[in-house]
Amino acid sequence: MYKVVFTVVEVGEPKSIDGNPTHVTGPCKMYKVGDKMTVTGNPGRLLLEETDHFVAAVPYFMKRPLQTVIYYKHEQDYLHHVDEDHLTDLAGILRKNTSAVISLMEKMGREPAYNIIFHSGPGAQLYLELLPYTQETGGYEHLGIYVCQGSPRTTAEMYKKTGIF
Repeated sequence: MYKVVFTVVEVGEPKSIDGNPTHVTGPCKMYKVGDKMTVTGNPGRLLLEETDHFVAAVPYFMKRPLQTVIYYKHEQDYLHHVDEDHLTDLAGILRKNTSAVISLMEKMGREPAYNIIFHSGPGAQLYLELLPYTQETGGYEHLGIYVCQGSPRTTAEMYKKTGIF
């Protein structure tokens, strides 16, 4: 017999875990969803770029070195419901992100290879993950447990040094 327990957590104003401003300003449905460590607790120093509609940042808990996430700041669950001018904004931030990844991977001596994962659905918030292939996968990764060989702070500094962000 299994027992499922749901806990409702009230999410207050966003506060970064390092005391600095959070990386998201303005409205963001992710606050309501409650992914506090990734969104509201992500230190401001991990912010790469913020536009009127999107935020690009290095997640505090990375799966791989050079991983980034792009959050949509408005209440929208599906990409095909996003306004055209917002999609233009997304294209610009995604272009910068992929250009920086390609530049950094070439400097690391690795062939540029990455996956862009779109997360959407009812009751979820639209966001993108950019996962560069920067390290070999091992046994833990095949189980869904990620061992990252980089740090979020170092990754954010590397992105900022490219001059693209």
